[in-house]
Amino acid sequence: MGSSLLRFTSLLMVFLLVGMAFSSLSPAAQALEEEKPEAKKAEALLRLALRTGERVGWLLEKLELRGFEVPEEAKEAYAEGKDLLRKASTLLEEGKYEETVEASLEALAKFKQALILLDREDLEKLRAKRLEEAINRAEKFIERLRKIVERAEQAGY
Repeated sequence: MGSSLLRFTSLLMVFLLVGMAFSSLSPAAQALEEEKPEAKKAEALLRLALRTGERVGWLLEKLELRGFEVPEEAKEAYAEGKDLLRKASTLLEEGKYEETVEASLEALAKFKQALILLDREDLEKLRAKRLEEAINRAEKFIERLRKIVERAEQAGY
């Protein structure tokens, strides 16, 4: 019976020591937990800036393919935004969350600047040109349908 009491007290001491060890690690664990929201915020903002950069790049590319002359200042602002995104990614990997947020916000501002620099009048002209092309295609389609109807009537349908 004495040996079982000795085992019980030994196990109790081990559990107490383990519990104390975990409680002493608790402040470090709490510091990591407190850091996570900051990291999540920085990561989410960087993802948003990356998606925005992709969309602005896609838009600029499409405009150029359709004959729109994108101003050089807009291209430069876009390129600066992309550079800031690379910087933000590096900062995030280094654990510099506040700097990541700042670089991501600066990148978003550059993308906004690139869009603002697009000439509104030229965009309206491009839209009008695209609309005119769509109207011409519709008129050609209507003319083909009329010819089909005429042939069908001549054939007795």
